Amino acid sequence: MKAENGSPIQGLTRVEYSNLLSQIRNNDHAHAGGDVHIDHLVNEIPSEHSRLLDIGCGLGGTMQYLHGVGWPEVVGIDLNKDSIEVARERFPNGKFYTLDAMDINSAELGWFSHFVSINTFIHISDKKQLLRKIGETANFNARIFISDFRDLGRYKLSPISVAGSDPFSFPFENDDAIAKMFDGTGWQIDALEDVSAEYYRWYKEFVNQIFNAMPDIMKQIGDIGYAQLKNEYLQYIDLFERGFLGAVFIRAIWKGLEDV
Repeated sequence: MKAENGSPIQGLTRVEYSNLLSQIRNNDHAHAGGDVHIDHLVNEIPSEHSRLLDIGCGLGGTMQYLHGVGWPEVVGIDLNKDSIEVARERFPNGKFYTLDAMDINSAELGWFSHFVSINTFIHISDKKQLLRKIGETANFNARIFISDFRDLGRYKLSPISVAGSDPFSFPFENDDAIAKMFDGTGWQIDALEDVSAEYYRWYKEFVNQIFNAMPDIMKQIGDIGYAQLKNEYLQYIDLFERGFLGAVFIRAIWKGLEDV
């Protein structure tokens, strides 16, 4: 059975689930690694004219952090309306829109110099089409920073199920497959960085935080909810340790469809 609003925990909405993850991690991020993850991925100093779009912004923690370290204008889109409402309350300096990333070019969001996406492409089946759509709102030489899971060649042989669905439905694959995916999109890959070890370390740290916070978590979601949460992330750790699942940073530059 699928939990409410896409949450893996029965009885929690997606917003409540994301809030719980942030609380356990003692920061404003639902993704593993927190600020360190963002700093490692977005390895560029913004200018006063930089305009950044966070694709799959969730509750806005990544945007809030980037604005705090000097990015002058940040915009976020997410499919979940409740998440966007919370993001607007938490971060009034940001601009947030409930929007499917595939519709990005129809929303009159303007042009962007930078794009960031953390663990969002994993949910997109037609990544090539999404990259083209993003390009339609990109300034020339705009940069995109993508952080996401990758199938190391064996995950599809032993997929897992969380709340009745596969959390890694459409992972990136090897470097050659990623290069082929980007071909013809207008984006020129600048760097591919395998970060499987970093993701593994970040998720190991998070599992330890779950164990340490067990009494508080059980007060909020009960013993069944705690077991669901713990087991979900223990499955992730197992996939990393067995060499089924990894992660990759992709950095690319927009050159236009005629120039790539």
